[in-house]
Amino acid sequence: MLIAVACVLAAPLPAIGDDDAATWPQWRGPTRDGQCAKASAAWPESFREHLALAWRVADLGPSYAGPIVAADRVFTVETRGKREEIVRAFDRQTGSPVWTARWGGSMSVPFFARKNGSWVRSTPAHDEAGKRLYVGGMRDVLVCLDAKTGDVVWRCDFMERFGTDLPAFGLSCSPLVAGDYVHVQAAASLVKLDKKTGEVLWRALEDGGGMNESAFSSFVLAEI
Repeated sequence: MLIAVACVLAAPLPAIGDDDAATWPQWRGPTRDGQCAKASAAWPESFREHLALAWRVADLGPSYAGPIVAADRVFTVETRGKREEIVRAFDRQTGSPVWTARWGGSMSVPFFARKNGSWVRSTPAHDEAGKRLYVGGMRDVLVCLDAKTGDVVWRCDFMERFGTDLPAFGLSCSPLVAGDYVHVQAAASLVKLDKKTGEVLWRALEDGGGMNESAFSSFVLAEI
């Protein structure tokens, strides 16, 4: 299966950094609720008359991770074959490839779900303050990349760190960056890490793991 990423314009792209409408930096957007915090222009009544294809990338591998848009980049996460996960950065204006990062990390989900694909599930998160990209891999790992170069800044292998089992469906949570920290559901629990170093600060809500006792979700930060 091939997944294409296309940049479709209803008007010229907003200038980088104009407002939150110019970015889609994580799972479900700036506030993780599927909405733009603010828009620089009203939505047109009909897209058919306004849209124009600016560029298209058609050679991506299969993935459940959504592409994100941050600063001058578009980022994707893909599964390649049965052995690799790759992260790619594209120039936001032209679609030209900028860098690729890769690691061994593919796995097979349980047989009854395999027909839907054993592809990477976690949508990455971009941190504008630190110029970092946080990527969840299927084999319960969180990788911090330099968003400009794709170089690995740090990597946390949760199975190695906590002695937990491989999640039946892989790491499914999309990481959340808040302040100086990054949060992720991993190691059959909720984990908070220092976003600069990858140091685990705390682990909570531990469960039994496995497909029957764990949640497979991405969360939001809220004051209740």
